[in-house]
Amino acid sequence: MICTFTLGQRRKPIHIRAPFTEQLHIASSDILRLYDDQTAGRITLRSAISDQLCQTLDAGGPYTSSFYGDLAGFFKEQPRLALYLPFYLLKDAPEAFRNDYLSAWRSCWAYGDVRECFNLGDVLEVNSYKGDVERIVKAMHLIPWLVKYGYLSDSDIESIIRLMREDKSLCWSAFDAVPVLEKERLISGDNSFKIREMMSMMPARYLAPRSILETVMREHWRAGRTENRHIGKDFKLGRVDGKFLENLVQASIPEPGDDEIILVGGALLKGYGRHNSDLDIYHYDLESRQISGLEVMALDPANIVHLIMNCAWVGKTECVTRIAQAEAASFFKGVEGAVRASCEGRLENDMLQFGLMHKGFPSAHPDDCSARTRKYDSIDGGSAFYDERYRTIATKLFVKYVFLP
Repeated sequence: MICTFTLGQRRKPIHIRAPFTEQLHIASSDILRLYDDQTAGRITLRSAISDQLCQTLDAGGPYTSSFYGDLAGFFKEQPRLALYLPFYLLKDAPEAFRNDYLSAWRSCWAYGDVRECFNLGDVLEVNSYKGDVERIVKAMHLIPWLVKYGYLSDSDIESIIRLMREDKSLCWSAFDAVPVLEKERLISGDNSFKIREMMSMMPARYLAPRSILETVMREHWRAGRTENRHIGKDFKLGRVDGKFLENLVQASIPEPGDDEIILVGGALLKGYGRHNSDLDIYHYDLESRQISGLEVMALDPANIVHLIMNCAWVGKTECVTRIAQAEAASFFKGVEGAVRASCEGRLENDMLQFGLMHKGFPSAHPDDCSARTRKYDSIDGGSAFYDERYRTIATKLFVKYVFLP
């Protein structure tokens, strides 16, 4: 895409390309040429299916068996989508989808999520804590809805804890759901008693680390949360559906040098920053292969994902094309196994959690964000994670952009 931005005191046409995640989604021809025919075909098919799913979600239906079949297709490679699906899709889903969903949900038992990533997002500086962050199996916090809509029975909870009793984190995460089940009258007194009795014999739970110092960054984080609570009607989400370049129309972007591109990221690009939010600006030198002074190949793969796939690229046409060929596609062709899972986790973290769950969505809906679940402290019910509107946006972003070819 060619856009014209004001650079300094003059207007100059520059080439600005969407984040690599968006380029993959739209299956642009110059990106597809970098892959073999089979991979290119898979990218194109995924793009078409995810677009159709998002259109149906935007229209509020109809949620046909074909829709549910396409949605279930994502579970095979990316079961974590099950964490984000809107609850209203679970309610009247066909039986085949219910089985596929439960299979994906069980696959999520293997993930130890940082609890704060799904709560308030207060994990900025590990050095400000004594001890490791608290980890949970977030899939267990969805149990109340799975019982409510008939995916599980209340006796299944006891069976899960008994079966997985060696996994202390999973058992305690499942136990978090019990107070919610009790308040909603979704569990019998007998089953509740059995679960509590089992948990009384479990090793003590690891508690969240205690803050041992207050840093400048943490002070800014707290001030930002206070400020966000008072934005109210003055705050509007930008394009959070993935057409990120539209959010940069009024942005001030520095002029790139002859042998560099500018990587532009941050909340403003993703659509959940305020009009005065800062952009994350990185200078990519194509000759030295350094990003703001750091050697590209010395970076952790998950950080490369963040910089190359989540940022818009600004520069001369030939420079922008070179980064697509020399870095993005060539790097991600070779990412497999645990490294691939780590990279997709970083995309999920960037796209769905820190920007949208913790900043953008609560700022746009300060008065009613997760109003129905806020009382459920045991599962961190005050988080936007449980809000149907958030979950709909998160699902659309997940099927479009949490993806490595």
